[in-house]
Formats: sequence, structure tokens, C-alpha cells
Amino acid sequence: MSVKLIYLPGIDGALGAGEMMLGELPEHESFQFSYERAATQSFDALVEAVLQAADEHGFERFVVVGESFGGALAQTLTQRHPERVQGVILVASFMRHPAPLLGRFIGYMLRKVPRAFLRMPIRVVGTLTMTRDLSPEKRADFYESLFAMPFEPIGERLRTLEGFDVSEGSAWKQPTLWIWGEKDRLINFKAHRRWLHDCRRDDRWHVIPGAGHLIPRAALEVATGDIRDYLHALQA
Repeated sequence: MSVKLIYLPGIDGALGAGEMMLGELPEHESFQFSYERAATQSFDALVEAVLQAADEHGFERFVVVGESFGGALAQTLTQRHPERVQGVILVASFMRHPAPLLGRFIGYMLRKVPRAFLRMPIRVVGTLTMTRDLSPEKRADFYESLFAMPFEPIGERLRTLEGFDVSEGSAWKQPTLWIWGEKDRLINFKAHRRWLHDCRRDDRWHVIPGAGHLIPRAALEVATGDIRDYLHALQA
């Protein structure tokens, strides 16, 4: 018997690693949730939108797969509607806002400053925090996807993320699989592992060697076995 999967992408809404992950799990019915460009930006509204999409697909219970910002949304959804969530897989996700002051500043700039003035600052910040370990081709693909989107919705999602912190009261009971890149400069995964040991000892985690925050599809393949084992355990 298969489980149903809902993939919540990163803050830019790009398919990213989810395309490979869902494609490698054809035995499980799945879909990617798409963020609206000009609406449903708050966590409250996004959670309800995910549940509406699940209802439209006939998913009464499901495993939620969240990447980066989508991981924060996945944790929020699971805490608020535990009866709908069978399990949680978090890719390059965090337990608290990884850069609150920087996120607030960037969110404001994306909402208020003309995009023509932001191309270079975004590249600089992105290189320092997310794209340094990508090949030039992958880095170019990421920025092409990012710059093709209206900046205001991404700024609104960053504002939504302000104050996100599950390190106190991480009460969801569903077993969770955490996947990080070894070179993730945005997330201190070593601190996360200590937190898991202290607060969520039944959770599993996997660190992908050589990968950063934007985990390439080829690098994520090494975690596919752990993902399958996790899903099989849910069905046991």
C-alpha cells in the first residue's frame, strides 16, 4: 500500500530537488503545491491552501515533503493539522529562522525597491549563503528562475517567515526525516542534530556530502534509499 506525497518547494516556488524526488518514487501518488504569486502568502493562508489542494487531489492523509521555506510551512501545517499528516520529510529545512535580520532586510527590499537595483545585491547575498557550491551552470539556472519571478511575493514569504521557531514546543508526533547538505552555509545542521538528539530522538536525519543549501538532484539521489526506508516504515 502506497502513501501519498505533497511536495512544498523553496521560497521561489521552483521545482528543484522535488522533481527528482517525486520522480524516483513512482509507486507513491504525489503532487507539488504551487505558491500563488500575489495571494495566500501568510502561513495561515498557505496552510489552508495546501489542505484545499490535498482535498482536490483526494488526499485525506499524506506525507508532506518540504524544502527550505517549504519545510517551515510543512512543520507549521503538521503542528496545526496533525490528523491530516502521516509523516514529514524536510529537505534543507530549519527549526528556526536561519537569518532573521538579513531575511527582514531582504524581504523589505524585495517588496519596496525596483528590481533593476536588486540584481547584483541578490547575487552577492545568494553566493554567500546558498549558491557558492553550485556549478556556474546551476548557479545561472537558479538566478534565471529567481529573476523571472515577481519579487514582491518572495518578499512577502520572507516576512511570513519572521518569528518562525519550533525549537521550543516541537510537539508534532509524526516521525520525521531531515535531509541536509554538508556545506549548507545557511543552516547550522550540527546544532540541529544536537536539538534532534535532545528533543526528537525518534526522528531520522541524513547529511549529503558536498551539497549546500540548494541540493542538486544528483546529490539528493544518495538519500533516496533513506526516503524509501522511511516511507516503508510508515506503512508497517
